[in-house]
Formats: sequence, C-alpha cells, structure tokens
Amino acid sequence: MNGLNDEIKNHVTRSQPNTWKDLVDTAKVGEMCVPEAPSNDSSITVQLELIKDQLKHLSAQGSPVSAPLSRQEDRPHRSPSP
Repeated sequence: MNGLNDEIKNHVTRSQPNTWKDLVDTAKVGEMCVPEAPSNDSSITVQLELIKDQLKHLSAQGSPVSAPLSRQEDRPHRSPSP
C-alpha cells in the first residue's frame, strides 16, 4: 500500500480486500472516487477574459455577436418525406 494516495489507501483499508486482485480492484475504484483538484491554469482564465472583452466590444458596436451557421438558401432542396 506504499505509494498510494492517502484517500485511496483509506478506501482500500476500509474495504479489507482478501486477495491481491481484490486489493487492485478496490484501489481502482478508490482512484475513480477521488475528486480532482481544481485547475489553476491562468492561461484559460486570461483567454476567457479576452473573449468576454471581444464580445462586449462587438455588442457595443452594434455588430451581431454570432453569425448564422448556415442560411436556408445554402441548404440543398429536400423532397418531402412520404
């Protein structure tokens, strides 16, 4: 059990596995249950702030914030379903 995360080690100890396979399976379950630490990636935060500023700038200019993905006349004509 050396080298296991404390939370995983606690999970394995509480389950009291009898075989090596049980121990490994229990450790895998414990690993899936450990919450992830929040990301402190400041580059994502900076990028989101830049996008917000761009959207504010575009809306202040009166420009549409988003363009339509496709126009009706660009789509091929489909015959009605029977």
